[in-house]
Amino acid sequence: MKSIIVVGAGLAGLSAAYELKHRGYQVTVIDARNRMGGRIWSDRGWGFPADFGASIVREGPGGLLTPLLKRSGVKTLPLEAQSVSYRLKGGKKLGFFEVGDGNKLVDRLLKSAADLSQKDKTVAQVLEGLGAGKKAENPLLQHFLSRIEIHFGADAEELPAQCLALWEKTQGEKSWFLPHGFHKVFEYLSEGIELRLETKVETIQYSNNEVTVVTDEGTLTAEACLVTVPLGVLKGGKISFEPALPREKLEAIHRMGFGPVSRVLLHFPEVFWDEDTAYIVNVQEDRPLFPLFQNLLKLSGLPILAAMTGGSRAYLHERTNDIQLLQTLSQDLKRLYPTRYRDPVNVKGLRWNQDPLTLGGVSFLKPGGNPQDSKTLAAPLGRLFFAGEATDDEGPGTLVGAYRSGLVAAEKMVLELSTS
Repeated sequence: MKSIIVVGAGLAGLSAAYELKHRGYQVTVIDARNRMGGRIWSDRGWGFPADFGASIVREGPGGLLTPLLKRSGVKTLPLEAQSVSYRLKGGKKLGFFEVGDGNKLVDRLLKSAADLSQKDKTVAQVLEGLGAGKKAENPLLQHFLSRIEIHFGADAEELPAQCLALWEKTQGEKSWFLPHGFHKVFEYLSEGIELRLETKVETIQYSNNEVTVVTDEGTLTAEACLVTVPLGVLKGGKISFEPALPREKLEAIHRMGFGPVSRVLLHFPEVFWDEDTAYIVNVQEDRPLFPLFQNLLKLSGLPILAAMTGGSRAYLHERTNDIQLLQTLSQDLKRLYPTRYRDPVNVKGLRWNQDPLTLGGVSFLKPGGNPQDSKTLAAPLGRLFFAGEATDDEGPGTLVGAYRSGLVAAEKMVLELSTS
């Protein structure tokens, strides 16, 4: 029986390991963490599985993940039309007509960004070219830009216009929330597979015949190896490759963006916000550190808000200590609900950019970058293969992209091992 090593026990690594095991290969999965999931992590100490990484599955018709969710027996909760509440300082709530022509601005932005003549411009430059002026401060448009920045982990000034078309494509027609977390999915995918957690990979030696993986717990050799670590780990050179990765792959890794996304959960003694709204937009003259709050009441049954931000604001959050963070969030919520606000009983957020096993949040195409970089990153080197959301050119930064990349890599490995 031919053996395969998979480095990384996230969704990409486990999906590939599952496919390879069921094709008759002996698979060993290695991960430096003490758990499976990578950037998908549910903290079960909140009275429900509180997600601090990826939390929502979005798919179109014939989606890849839907069958997996059904097979694994995980509970799913469909997310219907997402209502949004726009809140101003002093507790004022903006009505539909007060939001103004925000929808028209968003439509114009999407159509203009799709124009090939705009491909070398950033989202911010396209918006400026529309002559929006003061209209760019429209709350609905700001909400849209916040969602874009949270999705890609980068500011509108850092995102090329073509990212908007990619964002539209990855939103899907249906969305699901997993109220019990993703652990059942990971247990299903890893069943019967040798799993070595808390094992740090230091060096990978590869050739056209075999691969040797050197870890802090010993050395393993196999016919092939699949690397699924986050792009930030590759950017940081945290794993040595012998021979060194070729120049074109290193240049692709360098060009690709890998930005931070922050999600901070606040558990309150009681609900003081709009119970029926899905999102609360924090409207201020200067865009705040956390421009968006997700209402988790219906999803968790508990009075919990998730403060969300991405890009430079997420970088700023990661440099803010917990006391300052609580003060900032409390001040913002007091502005939005001055007479009803209550102090939280629990606050927690992760700093993915400072995590040495991640060094960032999600991948994105940087201005001047090559859209083919994801394919260059995914290209195999002899018996060494690569997967992960950053290698998926259709859905980088998404759960579907991570899952699909694992399936694609598994097919490549089967083809290579069966013909050589």
